[in-house]
Amino acid sequence: MRKAISAVLTFGILAASLAPAWATVTGSKKLSDGAQYTVDGSTLRIQFWSPEIARVTYAPGDALPTNKSLAVIASPASVSLKRQEDNQTFTLSSKALTVKVNKQTGAVSLLDPSGHLLLQESAQAAQ
Repeated sequence: MRKAISAVLTFGILAASLAPAWATVTGSKKLSDGAQYTVDGSTLRIQFWSPEIARVTYAPGDALPTNKSLAVIASPASVSLKRQEDNQTFTLSSKALTVKVNKQTGAVSLLDPSGHLLLQESAQAAQ
C-alpha cells in the first residue's frame, strides 16, 4: 500500500505543479478511465491506471500531447469508478483513491479511502 501511495504522490506532485490553481473549470467530459476538464482554455485529465494510481496530466490548449512518457511504461487497467459532482467539485473515486477537482480553481486533491488528504495542490502554486 505504501508503494501505491508513493506512486500516487509522485504523479500528483509532478502534475500538480503544472496546473494553475487559480483557473476556473469551464467544461468536463467523462472518459472510460477517468475524466477530462477544460480549465480556462487548457486541458486537465485525470486517468486511473489502477485503483491505487491516478495519472494527472495538464497542458495548455484543447488537447493533450500524444508524446509517450519515458518514466511511465505501464498501461491503464480497467478500474471501477464512482463519479460525483456538486457545486464545488468533480469527484472520481476508486476503491483505494479519490481525486477531486475544484470547479472554482481547477486545483486537484488526492484522498485515501477514509477521506484523509494525501496531496492537495496549493492555491499559490501558480503565483
